[in-house]
Amino acid sequence: MKEFFVILATFAFVACGGSKTQKDNVSVQDVDSIRTSLVDSVDSTENNTFHVQEDTLKQLNAFASFTETQPESVKELIAGFRFGRSVKQNVDHAYHLPRLECDQFRLDLDSISYCATTGKSLFYEDKLYAFNVYITWRYHGLEDWADLTKADFDSLATYFKSVYGSDSNKYMYTEADTADILSFSTHHWRKKNLYFRLYWIPENIEGANVIGMEFINGPVYRKALIEQEKRLSPR
Repeated sequence: MKEFFVILATFAFVACGGSKTQKDNVSVQDVDSIRTSLVDSVDSTENNTFHVQEDTLKQLNAFASFTETQPESVKELIAGFRFGRSVKQNVDHAYHLPRLECDQFRLDLDSISYCATTGKSLFYEDKLYAFNVYITWRYHGLEDWADLTKADFDSLATYFKSVYGSDSNKYMYTEADTADILSFSTHHWRKKNLYFRLYWIPENIEGANVIGMEFINGPVYRKALIEQEKRLSPR
């Protein structure tokens, strides 16, 4: 089975000056990107940034695949986003979030405010089943944004443990052998049909650290994958 991961996804759901009717890419052909192999990333990365043991990959894949057989009972995500919304409903919701600057919106988690942006969203039969959010700064007020630190990452991990911990499993591992990421474990949770991943992206193209969050509706992901495989298989 293909692995249940996204390494990085394209930033920005509603771009600067974007239209309210702007849509994300919703082709079912994109479903493969939701489980890109970390092993492939190791092979294709010259400096071997990503280094994950094969046994760990198998454990994590089995861990995440469990959600594919569960009833679709978990639908609420964060910031009012939810599985099952249409493209139009999802875009409308993103458009009405409290906008800070450009594609950034205010995200409040556990009484702490952050600047955040949405990444790639995938739909099957016009229903949202995979969703990415990126936290880019800690927000203290107008023009008072602070860089993200390990303390912010640990705080979010503790918060999501309180949200998913009692009815889920968690697995942590380190995605890289570089000093910048070595001290940041990637956290994985599953709760019924929901697979959730919290991970650290050090110093993006703007020189700032980013915290990524990935939400996947397991049973619908499986349907989309099967449909794609049928389309791509030789007649």
